[in-house]
Amino acid sequence: MRILSMLLVTVFVLENLLLGTVYAAEAIDIHKTPIVRANTVKKGDAYIPGGTVLEAEVTRNVSSHDFRTGDQLPLRLAENLYVNDVLVAPRGTRIESVITKARRSGGFGIRGKLEFHVVSMRTLNGVEIPLQREIKKKGESDNGAVAVGLFVSLLGGAFMKGRNSSIPQGTRFTVEVTEDTDLDTPLNQLAEAMDSYRSYGVSVRSR
Repeated sequence: MRILSMLLVTVFVLENLLLGTVYAAEAIDIHKTPIVRANTVKKGDAYIPGGTVLEAEVTRNVSSHDFRTGDQLPLRLAENLYVNDVLVAPRGTRIESVITKARRSGGFGIRGKLEFHVVSMRTLNGVEIPLQREIKKKGESDNGAVAVGLFVSLLGGAFMKGRNSSIPQGTRFTVEVTEDTDLDTPLNQLAEAMDSYRSYGVSVRSR
């Protein structure tokens, strides 16, 4: 009787683990917090409006097998950002983002999991632009759909390993500026201000 009770409990647990994850294809769930509008822009200053949408790009392969909670996600700006035709953040600018949850895949079809939160990036003159985008990504189970009977082999279930969650290099998605961001420069001096922060040096041409 005790053995039968243990088997029933095992079946219940496996049904939740397997049926809750095995049938789901690999997916990304996106959660966005409300945009906060802030009246912090000085009159006459150049600024980036809250709600501005930018494209971000993952710069190398990311997997729940290799990354841990608290790690930085390798992310950069995938396009130039201009204000009134003045470049304020070039393509390739680093975007600060942190992995908020990383879980490796495991036995019984448990999938790997990755969650990360986009934080901010900086303009050429060092102004921090607050960004938002939360992404949650799960892997999938190895065996596709699995029927769970009354008597389940614990040993067999342990070897049915789920897949790690992964984000391939080159993956792109949009991020959003969360609030009006003052660039600490009068609009009529923006071009001069940004130009002074560019890198200069010697350019050579090889034949």
